[in-house]
Amino acid sequence: MLEQQRPTLAALIDVAAGALDAHRHLDERTGRPRSPIVTIQTAILTVLCAYAACVVALMHFGTLVDDGPYAFNMAAGHPGPLLELDLGNPLSAAADALAAGAIGAALFLLVGGAPLAVTAWTRAPHRRRLFLGPPLAGVVMLVPPVVTLVANVMSNGAVSTTAIFTAGTLLGTAYTVWILACVVAGTAAIVRALGRDALDERRVRFAFLPSVGVAASLVVMTVATVAWGVVAHFRAPSLFDAVTLQSGHATVLWLVLIVGLMAGASATAVRALLRSAPLRSAFS
Repeated sequence: MLEQQRPTLAALIDVAAGALDAHRHLDERTGRPRSPIVTIQTAILTVLCAYAACVVALMHFGTLVDDGPYAFNMAAGHPGPLLELDLGNPLSAAADALAAGAIGAALFLLVGGAPLAVTAWTRAPHRRRLFLGPPLAGVVMLVPPVVTLVANVMSNGAVSTTAIFTAGTLLGTAYTVWILACVVAGTAAIVRALGRDALDERRVRFAFLPSVGVAASLVVMTVATVAWGVVAHFRAPSLFDAVTLQSGHATVLWLVLIVGLMAGASATAVRALLRSAPLRSAFS
């Protein structure tokens, strides 16, 4: 079936979603009963995957907004998210809310995930190598920019160092796919490291509430991104309302894709937690 259609991003997401659904319902499909604690653990890992998806969306949003034509509208010289809140500038305030949601999600993930990682490291030594997945993925993610920089230096500037970071271009799109592949690989490694036999019930129950915090933060990120788009429509229509993906800055089409990824990931996380919440209460 995949050979009969173009490998679009939507098709890849659909295949990934189907694989995730099959994995999450493996016990039901094989006729084996799933214990409540396993259901809770699956929900927590689903939140982790949703967080990774939202981070990818946030990174792409940042490349479309930072140091571009929106700088004037977002107050040029703004020292950075959360360092100087500018509530009088709604475009900047929406970006700060997005940054706050991202920081909150990271903190909740650290609080809930650190005990799980320590337990998995202790109880499953054969899986310790999987914790190398994220740092290795990060190194691999940096390979294209480094290669581009070296080529730029060796060619005396003939090779551009900006094309790979320009959204909508061939190189920019290829690098986006590269980043997605690295994030998927790194996240998959952690999900495998935190397998069923590597965790105990007490740590899993503890991680549930921070996972709720992560999911809530992802919802805040999604709402803030939508708010940014609404403000951009009224504040900078000449930039935002351009119906194109090749402008190199945030447009309504880019925002639809980014919000779609964030909203889908957030909804998946919330749904998983809602399904497992009654089971968590039974263990309290």
